[in-house]
Amino acid sequence: MSKTIVYVCDRKGCGKTPAQTTRITSNTGAYKVDLCAEHSKDAVEGATRQKRRAKRGPRTPTTTVGSAGTAVDGV
Repeated sequence: MSKTIVYVCDRKGCGKTPAQTTRITSNTGAYKVDLCAEHSKDAVEGATRQKRRAKRGPRTPTTTVGSAGTAVDGV
């Protein structure tokens, strides 16, 4: 006997084929929700995009003291 998996929109009472899986994160955890095109549009309406974080610059060389007591740069 073969089994068929049918994905439907996770909104209550919808039952349409989902257009995409949306990822939602909050303080309580991370969730994946299958939404049809209409509910996907509703979910992002009024939301703001996350700002990109600045890349970390190159590491600055540090000065350490060598075994002879002299300063060695860039180690």
